[in-house]
Amino acid sequence: LASHSAKPSFSATEGMLANVSWTGLAVLLEESYPVGTLFTLSLSLEDKPQDFTMEIIHLQKVSGDPRILHGCRFLDLSAGEEDHIQSTLIRHQMREANIREFGTGFETQNESFEL
Repeated sequence: LASHSAKPSFSATEGMLANVSWTGLAVLLEESYPVGTLFTLSLSLEDKPQDFTMEIIHLQKVSGDPRILHGCRFLDLSAGEEDHIQSTLIRHQMREANIREFGTGFETQNESFEL
């Protein structure tokens, strides 16, 4: 993995997590930040808070929402961090499938975060 030593371009911004995958995520933010912007994302996966270095790779306006969707990729993930993200997502997908199929599971909420 390449190392990115640049300092994050902004901090203390709140947003809403719209989507997450093992390679990146999408966040809705009030302000628009340019593609290439680096930032640190504080995210709790299964109640384990962790900071991740992110890079904005695309922007998208969302119909009916004044916020801007920022597509971001994880930078400098260790093998352990990658494994943790992947296993967390798999468990979440399994729970969601159980909820759809059997109507049981835990209540889901929109996750919030701090940059």
